[in-house]
Formats: sequence, structure tokens, C-alpha cells
Amino acid sequence: MADIGSAEWQWVVPYGSRPWAWWKWEAPERRRILCRAENALWDEGISFGKARLSVGGYADRPIYETQFEYLKRLGLLMEDEEQMMLEAQRRERQEKEKLKELTRKRADSDENDTENTQSAHLRLVR
Repeated sequence: MADIGSAEWQWVVPYGSRPWAWWKWEAPERRRILCRAENALWDEGISFGKARLSVGGYADRPIYETQFEYLKRLGLLMEDEEQMMLEAQRRERQEKEKLKELTRKRADSDENDTENTQSAHLRLVR
């Protein structure tokens, strides 16, 4: 098995996460629950540091800290891993802002087209 941080290992899982086997055999503790439904029943099985649902529905699932938050809290991130995650988050925010701007421009353009069509229709009707 490749050492954590090696190029082989980084190809298997994205930055800020760990493969299922790490969670099964090496994780020092479970991920923290941030919010829990009081009526949900959970078994003792663990998957990626979280309990598996045994009875209840999707809406009853607890909300866990992310893998990145867990790894950061316990000091388990590789030396460049946090920087890579922060860079990816920055790029994602930029993409969302670009999408919002394009959506706004499209809405403005559609509104102008509607106004122009209505004006042309009124001129034809007169």
C-alpha cells in the first residue's frame, strides 16, 4: 500500500479526504456529529467515520463534520493538503461568482429583449 502523501495515494482520493480503508483501520476517532435527529436509530457499523443508518429515513440522518474539517481538527492533513483545499475552495467561489454574473447578464438581456418585442408590437398595432 502506498504511503499517505505519495503520488499514488493522492491519485486515489481527492485532497481533504481519505479512502474507506483508512477510515476503517486507521482513523483515531469517529467524525463529530454537528446536528442529530432525536428519533433516529443507528447501528454500530462505521462508514467513512460515520455511523450507518439502520432504522429511519434520509431526513433523520445526522449532519457530520466534513472529512476536511475532521482531518484539520486532528492535525492529520498533509503539509500541502490544506493549501490545496483552500485554493480549490477559492476557485469554486470564483466560478460561482462568474455564474451569478452570467445569469444576471442573461436575465437583463432577456428583459431588454422582452421590452423591445413589446415596443415593436405596440408600434405595429398602432
